[in-house]
Amino acid sequence: MSGQPINPRPYGDSWANNAPAVEGGSLEEQAINRAHAKLEAVRHGRAGDQEVGADMAQMVPGTILSLLIGLPLLLGGIAIASNNGFNGGVVFMVGLGLVFMGVPVLLYFQTRPRSAKGALKGFYRALARKRWKRARSLVVQPDLDNFPRFQPMIANLGQPANAPRQFRSDLQFADYWEELLLSGSMPYCLVTVRKFNEVSIGPDVMLVNFELRLMMNTRLYLLLFLVIGIIALIIDMATRKTVTVPMQKILVRVGEEWHLFSGEWQGYEEFNTQWLRNNQSRPAAPRAGWE
Repeated sequence: MSGQPINPRPYGDSWANNAPAVEGGSLEEQAINRAHAKLEAVRHGRAGDQEVGADMAQMVPGTILSLLIGLPLLLGGIAIASNNGFNGGVVFMVGLGLVFMGVPVLLYFQTRPRSAKGALKGFYRALARKRWKRARSLVVQPDLDNFPRFQPMIANLGQPANAPRQFRSDLQFADYWEELLLSGSMPYCLVTVRKFNEVSIGPDVMLVNFELRLMMNTRLYLLLFLVIGIIALIIDMATRKTVTVPMQKILVRVGEEWHLFSGEWQGYEEFNTQWLRNNQSRPAAPRAGWE
């Protein structure tokens, strides 16, 4: 399903429309009050946020592979040149070796969330690979609390339980996203993040509109490839569930990096962003019982 609008109630319409009265006002009012407090905590360094650096899970295998391929090419080219002088073949070998040797440097810069775009791509790709710890590290620390998060109800988007999750728990954070992106038997999820439009709210806050495309299916078809070949790939492509949704997320600067302001699908404060314009003149809100 494509072209779906932003869900104004990302925690689930069915729950929100029948939600009982809660202390501290409606869930939307609590979300906005909490958003003010979260931003103040990050800005004043009270939350313990730190830069996460490059993604070592990609750096290490990329470095090993580049050394296994690039180093023999480079040394072989140099050895040939020392005996026979430089020629076209030697230049090609040395050049290709240098290209492979440069892969770790490229990965280092690509996997550091030094831009809002890089942070978003790193977040969603980590989720699609069940790398929950890396995904959580790209979210500001004040968001990893006991505030209830409800999954969106979007056609073809996983098997959401529509039960509240608290992101202070690593397990509940993982369950929240696994039910959306990786439900079923031997699931996989291919993520594409594109069509970025960044709006700077201040030197440390960025509002980003983009398109999130998720293609989901089971890896069982890859096993069938050994039996029925290309037909299995055709079946896989024909049965994929595809969700393409315009998204709006807030990112906050942490040192030289950008981190997500909300680790859920879309926080209410990311839908109704008027509070951001008013934040400079508004005192920090008191914390509620979800702290």
